[in-house]
Amino acid sequence: MPRLSKGNCPAYRRVYESFRDAIRAGQLKAGQRVPSSRELAQRYGVARITVTQGYEQLVAEGYLDSRRGAGTYVAQEIPDGFFVARSTEEEANRVASTLPQEAARYIEQPPFLSGCADLEAFPIELWLKLYAKQLRRSPYSLNTYGHGDGGFLGLREAIAAHLSTQRGVRCDAGQILILSGSQPGIELAARALVRSGDEVAVENPSYRGISDSFRLNGAKIRSLPLDEQGLMVDALEQIEPSPRIVVATPARQFPLGIAMPIGRQAALLEWAKRAGAWILEDDYDSEFRFRGKPLPAMQGISNYDRILYLGTFTRSMFPDLRLGYLVVPKSVYPDFLALWRAAAMNPPVALQACLADFMREGHFQRHLRKMRKRYQQRCHWLLKQVDALLGQWIEVDLCDGGMHFVGYYKRSVDARKLADEGRKRGYVFMSISSYGPGPVDRDGMMFGFSSFSEEKMEACLLALREALKAAAA
Repeated sequence: MPRLSKGNCPAYRRVYESFRDAIRAGQLKAGQRVPSSRELAQRYGVARITVTQGYEQLVAEGYLDSRRGAGTYVAQEIPDGFFVARSTEEEANRVASTLPQEAARYIEQPPFLSGCADLEAFPIELWLKLYAKQLRRSPYSLNTYGHGDGGFLGLREAIAAHLSTQRGVRCDAGQILILSGSQPGIELAARALVRSGDEVAVENPSYRGISDSFRLNGAKIRSLPLDEQGLMVDALEQIEPSPRIVVATPARQFPLGIAMPIGRQAALLEWAKRAGAWILEDDYDSEFRFRGKPLPAMQGISNYDRILYLGTFTRSMFPDLRLGYLVVPKSVYPDFLALWRAAAMNPPVALQACLADFMREGHFQRHLRKMRKRYQQRCHWLLKQVDALLGQWIEVDLCDGGMHFVGYYKRSVDARKLADEGRKRGYVFMSISSYGPGPVDRDGMMFGFSSFSEEKMEACLLALREALKAAAA
């Protein structure tokens, strides 16, 4: 029998470790009978309950097999994982050693990444107070799986009021579904509306998650070209059969940043009426328009009842908030709600209630005003730096809003080579051509400015200049 291991841990743990190590080392063979708890207690000079506790742990982990009336034996089959398992202390040390690297992965962002907020300017202390108040006031919310009618009513009412006054959207709380960001809204629309083989028209370039969700739900993706006014409606006229769904970002097209004027929006709506098509309006970056009043949402300028309106708080506040919403026409709301329930799409209720307070008390609008000014200043600084340092390779237009702008290549650039050169220098440079769903007429790259200091952006620009020299050679 193995010797009792030494150490400061409890005696039952030393019994357990002694037998575990002996089994791993092959000193105790499969099927071999081990001493009874009484016998081993006498041999080790410990209490019988100590041995019993050690044996129970060995049986629970599969090292020993206890047979009633016949004794305890080394198990015939031990999972491979037990032979390579680290001790608790070893595993703790390994995890502790990787935490700094893992933290760095999440904190360190690719240069010019778009869509991430400036967290230094977020009122985090206020947010924590509101969240703590919600937890104290409504402990019931922690012990429920959520509100089954589309999300927390208080948040749906706050969103409806905000959309009515700020975006011109025509809706009430009974048309809103609360979601974990915008991607679940895209997925929900795909599940509810797409039949296998349906045509879905998507702007090119665009966020790849749109095409992926519809394609995985059986749709055929048609890419729509863009001009200086956004989605080209004439191209829709050429598609036969007509697309069942068109996905559009009229407020600020992603990634090109184009705002669709009212006239083009009206043309899209007229085409949709003739074709009986659905429109998924992704209201991307509408909160951060620097000049003039924000364009009204397309959903609000027409009485067409086949528009789904998608919004999120992940960019206006911070991505890890994971709260978004979908405004659904009343005629199909019951169908969408049934899918929403079946897919368990409801985010944490306490978090929803906290955001509702944040909006009702006016903090959200104050935060947007502050960030709009902050982003405008940072955008103008970066525009000047790109022109000064990269003017030989990059051409940029004026930026009137959002969290990034696009710089177009003046000369031919190998996008893959640029990415490789960036990686050599410790950076990730993504060209517009890397976005789906098809080839682009003019390539360039996004310059996100919302979550970076001027010092960091300048370092990125210098690295990009060297990478462009190599990629354009």
